[in-house]
Amino acid sequence: MSKLKIIKKIKIKHPSYSFYASVYQSYKSKSIRLFFKNEKELKIIIPYWIKNKDEIIENFLHQNQDWIISKALKLNEHKQKRENLNIPEAQLKYSAKTEIKKRVLEIAQKHNFEYNRVFIRNQKRRWGSCSSSGNLSFNWRLILLPKKLCDYVIYHELIHLRKKGHQKDFWQELGKIFPYPQSYRKMLRDFEYLF
Repeated sequence: MSKLKIIKKIKIKHPSYSFYASVYQSYKSKSIRLFFKNEKELKIIIPYWIKNKDEIIENFLHQNQDWIISKALKLNEHKQKRENLNIPEAQLKYSAKTEIKKRVLEIAQKHNFEYNRVFIRNQKRRWGSCSSSGNLSFNWRLILLPKKLCDYVIYHELIHLRKKGHQKDFWQELGKIFPYPQSYRKMLRDFEYLF
């Protein structure tokens, strides 16, 4: 038995934008969920046992329409910004390998961090990560960020060499160099279109 079964597609219209909502029936889902597969398709998953599906889907879309339209417009804006980047991706990736590794070394030496290796990757949703073996991985797209934000991501991952989670002491340590670190996390969201 298939886990997900598509049961209908709905066209959602907005004065400046339109897209499709694909409705799936799930044998595992316990509640209605929705998320964007991409800027052109919204995925709605409903439990198989729900009756009056059309009415419930219509009500659910109505209740969440502000979030849906706002998210769709944001995703479309991000897509357009990506398309406006005129620098070849291969060139950016090549530069990233050198520049990011160099900056990691500079920050680590300045703040007495010791790490194992640095990898530059094509991560789909992360700016960086730190492994238990002391390896640091960074997204090549860091090279497209303002220098201060790039340094924030690098320093964030370096602190994970000492503090593994995101508990209070982690944020306190990060705040010594980047006051109000949560504000930097919010700023990073403005660059999600790069993914």
